[in-house]
Formats: sequence, structure tokens, C-alpha cells
Amino acid sequence: MKIEDANKLALERLELSEPILIDLKQAIDVVPDMKSNRIHHAGPPIDWEEMSGPMRGSIIGTAILEGLVKSEEEADEAIKNGDIELGSNHDHGTVGPMAGPVGATTPVFVVKNNHHGNLAYSPVHEGLGKVLSMGNYSENVLDNLRFVRDVLQPIISKVLNRMGGIPLNPLMSEAIVRGDELHNRCKAGTCMFVEQMVPHLLHVTNKEEFVEVFEFLTTNPQTFLQPVMAACKATLDSASGIEGSTLLTCYSRNGSTVGLRMSGTGNKWFIAKAPMIKGLYMPGYSEEDACPDLGDSAITEVAGLGAMVMAGSPAMTLLVGGSASQAASYTMDMYDITMTESKIIRLPSLDFRGAPLGVDVRKVVETGISTKHNTAIAHREPGIGMIGAGIVEAPMEVFTEALLELSKKLEK
Repeated sequence: MKIEDANKLALERLELSEPILIDLKQAIDVVPDMKSNRIHHAGPPIDWEEMSGPMRGSIIGTAILEGLVKSEEEADEAIKNGDIELGSNHDHGTVGPMAGPVGATTPVFVVKNNHHGNLAYSPVHEGLGKVLSMGNYSENVLDNLRFVRDVLQPIISKVLNRMGGIPLNPLMSEAIVRGDELHNRCKAGTCMFVEQMVPHLLHVTNKEEFVEVFEFLTTNPQTFLQPVMAACKATLDSASGIEGSTLLTCYSRNGSTVGLRMSGTGNKWFIAKAPMIKGLYMPGYSEEDACPDLGDSAITEVAGLGAMVMAGSPAMTLLVGGSASQAASYTMDMYDITMTESKIIRLPSLDFRGAPLGVDVRKVVETGISTKHNTAIAHREPGIGMIGAGIVEAPMEVFTEALLELSKKLEK
């Protein structure tokens, strides 16, 4: 009964959550424990020597962008002697795509859970292809991020403050109805997100600034992913730390290992080797070239989006391989390991059935059905970028270990 009562409370917190995008600020001004010499990354904590190629490249590029070092060699030395500190995004209320690098001056969306009061953060999505989040730190990539920091951030901050924030639940709900799954397909959400900001953008910019910002936001179909990720983080964090609860609150990957958190075990990580992703590769690439599973964006599935709702986004199968019927089967499997159905996210293709919500770690272990995640595939070497996309399952061992740990706690 203790577990059932705890899960009831956890679900209540999920369902009452009201994530609102309130600002875009530099990380040093809002992210907990951020310092000028700190860089946070995706996935569970990991030593520098154990990091994947894309992760190392992203941290080197961030260190250069922050003015902490001038070269790869200097970055390596500064990290090894402790002049540059590293940490996990999730340990500081943050989530980032792929390698997810966040430095002191990185602009991050600030999302407030209006019902519970907690905050979460996520960096601006820089675009597709050869990007810092996949380990590329060429001058073109760094110049693009300087634009985000120096031009985009203060303008979008003014826009969001002028608007009084943007409630995200209505946008996410409508985006799903329009065919997004809000992990790797965010086209509808991006259109609506930008559409809401445009009238206010006109008021706070001159013509040149408007064109630059508008083009940046609209030429990247994944722009809306970052507010979504922060919304998912703010929602799930509000249900963390409930004694006895078996609700999954976090699953993340760093390209070397994956980590899971469960409500009843708080912020403790349960870690396993990162699996390889099965999917479609761009011409000239294969699994031999791929980095193992990478990124904080799996927070979307944990919150009931992404592969959880692929039944409502059959177009995703064009990116990851498979068929529309397979997409539907992924969603049906997820109903078997979740606690309830969403009252906000509904799937037209399933007669507007509520999306699977609240992954129950007990059910994962009992059924042998793990969570599925759709994801981009990065090259194992830094700088090459995205080479494909696919579907990956979380290793069963992290669920088992979390449940055993909770069992020990409840026996005391």
C-alpha cells in the first residue's frame, strides 16, 4: 500500500504540472551551482577519460567558446588538472540535446512549473548537421553559438517577458494532434511556438534583428524541442523524491553509459553501458561508425512523449525505419508499463486515447518490456555530426537495480 499511495501522489504531481516558458537567460544567471569554469553535459556523471568522442568534442568547443582555453590540448590539460569542472546537466536541473553542453554563458530556456514552483532549463537548439552538441567545434559552429548568445538571447528574453511567458501544455497537446511526437519531430510545435512570438518580436527588434532571429528560429524544425525538454524536466522533477514511489523520473545517456532515476530513490543514478541504436544510416555510414546512445532528450519519453506516442506520428518511421503499424505497436507496448493515460496528450490515431503516462519501474521489470526511445545517431568521432536515426531500448538492468535499491529502503 505504501508503494501504491506513493505512486498516486507522484501521478497527481505529474498531472497537475503546468510548465510555462518564462525566459531565456545565460546559464550563469539561473542554473544551480553554475560557475564561470564549469561545463555541464548530457547523461549521468562520467570521467573525462571515459567520455565518447562527441561528448569530448562538445566540451572542448564549449571551453573555447567560454574563453577558458584556446585549443583542444589546453582543454584536455585544464580538465585533467581541475581548472575546468564538469558535471551532469540533470544534477543541475538542466537537459540538453545529444552531448548537451552548457557553459556559463550558454543561453538556456527557463521553464517554471507553475503549479509546483520548481524550475528547469535547456539550451537553445543550435540546428542540425555539424553542430557543437554532436562534437563539432569549427569556427562556423562557434560563430553560430555566439549569435545565439549575443543577439538571440537578449531579444527572446524581451519577447518572453513582454508575453508574460508561454504555457507549454497547450502547445504540446496541439503539436501531437498535428503529427509531432515532440522528440525528433517538432515541426508543428516549432511553427506554433514561433507564431506566438512573432507579434512581440516585431515590437522589440529592428528590421535586421527581426530577420536574423526569425530565420534562425524557423529554419530549424527542432527549435521547439528545447522548451519541450525543459517542460518534461520540470514536470518530472516535481514528482521526484517521493518515498516508496516506483515512478521513473529520469533516463539519460552520455554516449558511454546510460543512467536512470526513480522517484523513490531520489537523485541516485543507476548506471549501465550505453547500447547501440538500431535504425537507418545516411549513405556511407553504418553501425561501425556510430556513437552509442547519447543525450538528455530521452526525458521526452519518460514524460510520455517521443517514442511513447509514435502511434500519433507515423511519419517518424521515415526517419528511424519501420512502418506505421510498428509505430503504433511501440505505443501499445508502453501502455503495459505505465500507470495511467494522459489527460492532456491525446492521440487521434487511437481515437484520441490518452498517451501512456508514468513509467512504473515495477511493470518494466515484471513484463520485461523496456522503455523505447527514438533518437538521432551521432558519429563516434567528434565533428562529423549526425549519421542516422533509430530506435533504442533502455537496458533492463538499470530498472532492476533501481527496484532492488527501493526494496532495501522500504525494508529498513
